[in-house]
Amino acid sequence: MGRAAAKARSPVEHSWVRTAVLGGILAGIVSNVVLTLSRLVIGLVWSLMVWLIFGPWRPDFERTTLEELWVAVKISAFPFVGERSLDAGLDTPIVLLGLGSRLVLSICSGVLFGLIAHGRSRATTVVLGMLFAISYWALSAHFITPPISDSLGRLIEFVPYGLALAYTFLWCQGRCVPRRFQRWWDR
Repeated sequence: MGRAAAKARSPVEHSWVRTAVLGGILAGIVSNVVLTLSRLVIGLVWSLMVWLIFGPWRPDFERTTLEELWVAVKISAFPFVGERSLDAGLDTPIVLLGLGSRLVLSICSGVLFGLIAHGRSRATTVVLGMLFAISYWALSAHFITPPISDSLGRLIEFVPYGLALAYTFLWCQGRCVPRRFQRWWDR
């Protein structure tokens, strides 16, 4: 009877782990898409500002600036290929390696976040999301990206990451679902 009771309790006890892991996977993937897009937007804004100041004096500015935007996608491959990930322009194998390594890291960090944040309040989950953003920034600055890009200024890129991580996880947990969708969510 003890074995049957353990089997009967097992799915109920472990259902929170399943929802935390699945919510964490989705939150990790969405937050890293947001991180990549925010890096591209920051790069575009920075390039636009420099172009408005120096553009008329450099005729090849547009071509070189657009090639530099690929570095935001390739930079996650730095631990594997080194300086090659910092070269301007499209390098398809490095782009795929960077996206793949970022996907693996995002899934792992999302699952860890999901296991920690499951069952917490909205405010606590958002605070945990921002703490994860700071820790991801520190991890990225010391182990993933090259040391030349280690600065507190890069921390601004990780604010949207932390917010996307927290709010996507909350959405998966059903805590941020608007009332008009609550009936659909509860099914």
